[in-house]
Amino acid sequence: MAPRLITPSDASRCTVSPATPPKSVDAWLYTAHCDSGTNTFEIRVDDDYAAAEAAKLAEKYGMDIGRLPRVLREGLPGPHTGIDRVLIMKGRSRWSAGGGRIDIYPETSKEWNDEEILAHEAAHVSLDLVVERDSRWLAAQKADGAFISRYARDTRTWGGYDEDVAESFVAYLAARFRPGRISRNWETTIFRTIPNRIAYFDSLLSASDMKPFARTSPRSASLIVYDDSLSMNAGTAVTYGIRLLSPPDAAVTVTPASDDTTAATVSGPLTFSTGNWHIPQTVTVTGVAPGTATISHTTSSTDGDYDDIASANLPDMSAEVKATGTLAVFNL
Repeated sequence: MAPRLITPSDASRCTVSPATPPKSVDAWLYTAHCDSGTNTFEIRVDDDYAAAEAAKLAEKYGMDIGRLPRVLREGLPGPHTGIDRVLIMKGRSRWSAGGGRIDIYPETSKEWNDEEILAHEAAHVSLDLVVERDSRWLAAQKADGAFISRYARDTRTWGGYDEDVAESFVAYLAARFRPGRISRNWETTIFRTIPNRIAYFDSLLSASDMKPFARTSPRSASLIVYDDSLSMNAGTAVTYGIRLLSPPDAAVTVTPASDDTTAATVSGPLTFSTGNWHIPQTVTVTGVAPGTATISHTTSSTDGDYDDIASANLPDMSAEVKATGTLAVFNL
């Protein structure tokens, strides 16, 4: 999804030191100390590894976990969230996570990006139990009506989408916190596909939860229009929906305008806030007389990215007005 989202050059908030394993444990044992020692977790390395290699692997993955947002290490308030133990094992099995534990297979990871997969698995440990059952998450999932990946869409048990929280969180992390490390096209795809989930994570997670990540203004300031053409009879009205593509830093006013008010008129300005940017609002187009009008949009805001966006970067709407005929109905 985002191979440069987290890299070894990013600062880590964890250090790793050897620990003495109990006699019942056949593994190399280490302790990771994070955030100046306020958070710790155990690292067990398969004793099939030699001592030097085990130490190197414990250091690598302990430091990598220290590059994740704090909430992925410590979890959300509630039972059984946060990382307690990391197991590093020989073999080519899939990584897995659950119950406070992440299982890592370094030989398999050669095919993937370690840091991104760690973020995904840590989301399972730290977010799933709280988020999957949250009615606000389920409402956001329903409102989006789509998934960020086939893996998120197709992996289901007991009626739920087991991979949706983890897949969506990694996309959220990329688009809201490190958009400069992904393509503009991918950033736009994320905001188009899961805007309600993004708004949910924004409301759920504080700046402290996301340290050392800090929110970054999106590069993809634009509008989403839910139709590209309308047809109506003179004397009747139809509507279309419109919303912001990405979260603004301040309120944004969107003003629709008709280039031929003798054919069609439009309703007045709409205001989107930092809290409702993702919720479509309605524009009403009223047919006046037979003809065709182009409905354009302008923006104004104290957010420089959303203020007076160039017309070439904003969608237009074609409105055809007929004297008689059947009204075309467009549903959001």
